[in-house]
Amino acid sequence: MWAFFNLLADLAASIRGLTSALVRITREVFPAEPRVVFAILIGEQSGPVAPTPRFFGPRLHKRNLVMEARMTDSQFTVLTPRFLDKNGNPAKVDGSPEYSTDNTDLLSLEPGTLNDDGTFTIGGGISCRVSAVGPLGSASVTMKADADLGEGQIPLFGTAAITIDAGQATNVELSATEPKEQG
Repeated sequence: MWAFFNLLADLAASIRGLTSALVRITREVFPAEPRVVFAILIGEQSGPVAPTPRFFGPRLHKRNLVMEARMTDSQFTVLTPRFLDKNGNPAKVDGSPEYSTDNTDLLSLEPGTLNDDGTFTIGGGISCRVSAVGPLGSASVTMKADADLGEGQIPLFGTAAITIDAGQATNVELSATEPKEQG
């Protein structure tokens, strides 16, 4: 029994070491690139969700992947980017970001504003409510912003991988085999 707990402790230490190594490597490989950090809020949906029109953005790539999230088929989450310069200081972008998903059968997107009280207002703003449409699976949400505050355009991408899992059981279906004589 104690061997199992020791194994878990060793595994946790290995994961911590791997995480710090990945952070160091990332900082060395991408020191001068602007970063986008998403804040995430997950809640239950209050009604049916309409699919979002399909838009094609950049392919999901480790370099663009900022975060991963899991939610059930009846939940939504709000993605809010925080734009940072190469030194980790808050930075501005030109205009509102554009959001797209690679699978509109799984996710519906509604850009808007996440208010201080946790409510969401559709339209304007830099946030995006991501709602599960119903089927299970994985999809990505890509945010594109303009990092150039002048006339030009410097695209900045952030990607979130979203996995939709089944919600809590609410129904049961029983099946029976063909009746047979007791023996």
